[in-house]
Amino acid sequence: MRIEVGKPAQADAVLDEADSLAEWEEAVEAALDDSSGEVHLQMHPASPPRFALTDAMSAVVGAVERAGSRAPEVVAWVASGKAREVVSAALPGGTRGMLRLHFQGLTVGIVEGDIAVTAADAIVNASNTRLELGGGVSGAIARRAGRGLQAEMRGIARTRTLRPGDAVLTGSHGLPSAPYIVHVATATGGEEAVRTGLRNALQVAEGARVSRLAVPALGAGTGGVEVETCARVYREVLAEHAASGRPPREVVIVLHGAAAFDTFARELGSASTAE
Repeated sequence: MRIEVGKPAQADAVLDEADSLAEWEEAVEAALDDSSGEVHLQMHPASPPRFALTDAMSAVVGAVERAGSRAPEVVAWVASGKAREVVSAALPGGTRGMLRLHFQGLTVGIVEGDIAVTAADAIVNASNTRLELGGGVSGAIARRAGRGLQAEMRGIARTRTLRPGDAVLTGSHGLPSAPYIVHVATATGGEEAVRTGLRNALQVAEGARVSRLAVPALGAGTGGVEVETCARVYREVLAEHAASGRPPREVVIVLHGAAAFDTFARELGSASTAE
């Protein structure tokens, strides 16, 4: 089951058309029975709400469980990042997958995980101006890539002086999830380095013909930037990038911990739209 923010192109069941929880559950069951592909549920509550959004999601979970192995893939569409947080609580075990948001043709994913194993055309490393691998995101990448990565980075550092926010491209040296790594100097420089660095990462990715770019919360670790500030900068820069129409057209933000996920979901969810 996936949870998306926005509205589906065509909904198989619409929450605000249901007068009761029982009627909603019947609509979901009918959609599951009638579909051989994905089932899209528009879960935007009526105003005022007739029942709790968590109860509506619990009804969906129950219908899927009763359908068993014959149940198709279900996509629940909610109105905002905050609504996604609410309905996620009703999923079994509190499970939550990737949150996908849409900004004028740009798809932005938000997920908790390890960027070093995130499938993408390129991943972003939160680096320093010396291009030395260290701890945090950089350390996670170093543990999985070959020793040639540090050698290539040092070769670049010998021929170029990096400033906070600068970005450079290397190979991934055996990293199985992506063929390229974009190294962005955000260990120093604060908020402005994060803003410049994210813009430069997107530009470098475009030059490498990257379609899907995975990026961590730049500057939010050793860089000392508050997660709230980082999320706001990402919202602003990604909105600019979306409006430009330039590649990459998919950015996956890979975060560590539920608190960071929730912060980015609120900040970016408030500005996203459905494709």
